Amino acid sequence: MDLTTLSLDTPMMVGAIAAVAILLAVWYFYRREQAKKPHHPYGVDHTQAIIEMGMRTRAEAERKEREMRARGEPHAVR
Repeated sequence: MDLTTLSLDTPMMVGAIAAVAILLAVWYFYRREQAKKPHHPYGVDHTQAIIEMGMRTRAEAERKEREMRARGEPHAVR
């Protein structure tokens, strides 16, 4: 390898490494911002209820009952 080839390859390598570093930084900050946003409009407890109950309709009914209890309304009997 002669000196001319080395002098051309070095800036290309530095540029490639810098481009990869910038892309990784952009990806990291994008993912971090996405993680801050709520995944569901009803919150984590609703998502957890869906997972535990295995059915979205059952989780929706449970959420509605909790809302009714919070407002002081009598809940429906199952």
